[in-house]
Amino acid sequence: MARVVRTDDADPSSDARRLLTPRDAAARVLATLVPIAGAEVVVLARARGRILRGAIAAPRSLPPFDHSAVDGYALALRAVADGQAG
Repeated sequence: MARVVRTDDADPSSDARRLLTPRDAAARVLATLVPIAGAEVVVLARARGRILRGAIAAPRSLPPFDHSAVDGYALALRAVADGQAG
């Protein structure tokens, strides 16, 4: 099973430096989350430091042409291995 190491500067002999399982690490992160209360519409200039409530999309692609250095590609390894990628 994979292990996650805490990266704080606690005493290495203390329990704070023990290895955490991914489940324990996720539980600690989730325990710190709080719900976002309310929503409001603000102009972009006043949006700094705020949390976006929903998805946004650009009105056009930048750059406006195919450019493989920034477009990216993904492959399903099993499909490639089985010769099903197309």
